Amino acid sequence: SFVLINIQVKYRMKKISLLMLLLFVKFSINGQEGFYLKNYNWEEKLKDYSLTEEELKKDQITLFDKKSNQFFLMGEEFVNGVLEHKIIRLNTDKAIENNNKFYVSNYGSLNVYLQKARVIKPNGTITELSASDVKVAYDENGDPQYQYFAFEGIEIGSIIEYLHIMTFPVDFSGREVQVQTYYDKRNVEYELVCPSHLEFKIKSVNGLPDFKSDTLESGENRYFMHIDKLEGLEDEPSSAYNANIQKYYYMLFKNLATGKSNFYNYQDVTKDIYQIMFKALDSKEQKAIDKLIKECNLPSNSTLEYKLFLLENYLKSNLVVQETSFEGSFDITSIVKSRICSENGLTKIMLNCLRTLGVEFELVLTCDRNENKFVADFQGYNFLDKYLIYVKDLDGYYMSDLVCKFGFPPTEYIFTEGLFIKEINLNGLVSSIGKIKKINGSAMDKSIDEMLINVKITDDKMNTLIDVKRTTTGYKSFYQSIIDYVSDNQRIEFKQEYLNYIDDQTIPTEMEFFNDSSKYYGYKPFIGKGILKSQNFIEQAGDKLLFKVGMLIGPQSNLYNSKERKLPVETQHLRRYNRTIRFTIPDGYSVKNLDELNMSITPDFENKAMGFVSNYKLENNILIITVNEWYNCIFVPVENYKSYEDVVNGAANFNKIKLVLDRN
Repeated sequence: SFVLINIQVKYRMKKISLLMLLLFVKFSINGQEGFYLKNYNWEEKLKDYSLTEEELKKDQITLFDKKSNQFFLMGEEFVNGVLEHKIIRLNTDKAIENNNKFYVSNYGSLNVYLQKARVIKPNGTITELSASDVKVAYDENGDPQYQYFAFEGIEIGSIIEYLHIMTFPVDFSGREVQVQTYYDKRNVEYELVCPSHLEFKIKSVNGLPDFKSDTLESGENRYFMHIDKLEGLEDEPSSAYNANIQKYYYMLFKNLATGKSNFYNYQDVTKDIYQIMFKALDSKEQKAIDKLIKECNLPSNSTLEYKLFLLENYLKSNLVVQETSFEGSFDITSIVKSRICSENGLTKIMLNCLRTLGVEFELVLTCDRNENKFVADFQGYNFLDKYLIYVKDLDGYYMSDLVCKFGFPPTEYIFTEGLFIKEINLNGLVSSIGKIKKINGSAMDKSIDEMLINVKITDDKMNTLIDVKRTTTGYKSFYQSIIDYVSDNQRIEFKQEYLNYIDDQTIPTEMEFFNDSSKYYGYKPFIGKGILKSQNFIEQAGDKLLFKVGMLIGPQSNLYNSKERKLPVETQHLRRYNRTIRFTIPDGYSVKNLDELNMSITPDFENKAMGFVSNYKLENNILIITVNEWYNCIFVPVENYKSYEDVVNGAANFNKIKLVLDRN
C-alpha cells in the first residue's frame, strides 16, 4: 500500500472525492446497483475430482480456486465485493497438519455476507462450519492474533472447502493479488467486475496469463483469467519467493462516461510529493533547520561524506522516531521543538538539511524487492512504499530507518527500481521532475568480512590456540549496526559471537574492539581481536594428527540440491570474504596433503562476478593459507544457477578439509 501517510491523505482524498462524484452520477443514470456475487454458493454435492497418480503423491492439491472482485455502489458508498472459494484435497499427514486450522480474515471488511467451510471425508461424511464457528487465537497480551476454522477428525483423502463473501473499502490506486502458492492448483478462476463505464488496467507478472475481457448480461465489464492447471512453487534458499510467484496487479484506468483516464500516474505523484516534501520553508521552519545544523557542529573544511556522517548520527540520536504518524510528526517546527517525529518527518528534516547545505539530491520512492518487483509500466501506488534520498556526489542513499546508515539502506530497497523526484530550476521557475531509474547498492568492496588468524597446536597436541582479528565493513557489520540498541549483556554476547564465529563452543579471551558503536556503521570498520582455545580442531589418528584447518573459515552452507532449481538466485547485497590463516606446524611434523588447499572456482558468469579461490605457501614452519570468496552480483538466473551452486559448495568443501600432520 501507499504508506506515505502525509501525502496519502491529501492525494487520495482529492482523487477519490472527484472519482466518487463521477461514479455516483453515472450510477444514478444507469441505476446499476447491486452485489450479484452475494448470491453465489457452493454446490450441495461436490463434483467428482479424479486425480492422477502423480497428483496423489503431492501433499495437497487445490481442486478449485476462485476469486472475484466486484466494484459496485452500496447506498452512497462505492465498495469492493470480494468472493473467495477454495476446494483442497489432503493427501498426506503433512497436509492434514497444515490445514487442520484454516485461517480466515475479516480484517478491514465492511460486511460479511457469507463465511463457511466444510469437510468431506473419504466415506462421504460431511461436517459443515459456519461463521459462528470461527475461532480467535490470542497472543500473550490477550490481543487477537488471527481467526480460523478448526477442522477435527480430518483423514487422508479428505476434502476441505471454504467460501467467503465480504465487502471492503475500495482502493483503485494499485493492488496486488497472489495466485500461485506452494501447492499445485486446478481450475483457477480470477475475475474483476466493474460498471460498464469504467476500465481497469491489469498487469500479470511471472508467467501468469494475461486477463481477457467481456461483458456480462447485466452490462458490467468483466476481466477474467482461467488456468486449468497451475504448478505450485516451492520456496528456495537465496530467492525472493513472494516477488517471483505468479500474480497480478490492478488499478482503475478510465471513466468512459467522462473521458477521464490515467487516474493514477507517477507524474501526478511527482507534483503532489514535491508540493509537500520540497515546499519552500517559511522563516520559522528555516530557523528550525538552521538550529539543527548548528547543533551538528559540522566542520566547514570537512568532506561531504564526513558532514553527512555527523548530520545523520545527530538526527538519529536526538530525534525520537515513531512508526506511525501523529499530530506534528511531519511539521518541521514541531519536530525541532518536541524532538519527536515519524519516519516521513525525519526524511523531510534530512531533505531540508541537505538543501540548506547546498547538497544535490533526489527523493526516491520504491518498494521491498523481496515482495514485489518495481513494475515501471504499471505505475501503481503499491510500488511507492518507502522513501530514500539519493545523494549524487557520493552515489549513495539515505533512509530514515534507525539501524541503517548512509550508503547502506535496508537491502530490500536496493538493486531495484524507483521513482526519483528532483527539484529543477528553469529560468527562475522552480519545479520538479520524476523519472524511474535503477537504485544501485554499494559496491562489493564496501561490504567485506576479513579474518586474520594465527593458529598453533598446544604442546599436549590436544588443543589449538587461535589468535583472531576480524574486520567487517558495510552490510557485513551487522553487529556494529545494532550494538548501541541492545542491553549490556547482549552487547557482550554479540562481541563473543563476533569472534567465536569459527567455533561457537569457545569463549574468546583477551577481547579488544575498535569502532564498536552503531554511529560508525557504514563509515568505519568494526574490528575485534581475541584468543580462542579449542579442542575441536585436532583429531588423533595413530601417530598422525588431523588438523581441521577448513573450519577456520567459519561454518558454511551448502547447496547440494536433489531437485531442479526453479527460482533465480537473489541475494541481499554484494560482498567479499577474505581469510588469511597462518598455521605454525608443530616441531617434528610435516603436512602431507597441502595440495587440497589449492582450489579455484571462478565460473564464467558476468566476468567472473563470483568465485572461491584458495592457495597456500610455506615459509619455514609457517603455513600461510589465503582464502578469497566474492559475490559481485545480486541476481543469478536459473540457467546459471550451477555456477552459484559451485561457488557456495566450494566454500563448504574447503570447510571440510583436514590437514594430515605426520611425524618426520
